[in-house]
Amino acid sequence: MNPGDEVAQIVRRNLRLAEDHPLPGDLSFADGLGADSILVMGILVRVEETFGIELTAESVTRSDTLDGLVHEVERALAAAGRR
Repeated sequence: MNPGDEVAQIVRRNLRLAEDHPLPGDLSFADGLGADSILVMGILVRVEETFGIELTAESVTRSDTLDGLVHEVERALAAAGRR
């Protein structure tokens, strides 16, 4: 499974969405999906645990959409020499 699919799966599980629920990449977690700050932090923590990465404060601010979060995961994996 690629990072984008894994991140989407994490988002769906944390927001208790159906596995086939569409997740447009540019949809905001808060405004578009109704996730409060605690749910978003849960998503970020699960992503860090799943990929064995640590997101910086700057990358967290850029991770308010699925596309943004996937991009930051890919950057962190590349920086760690893992993708």
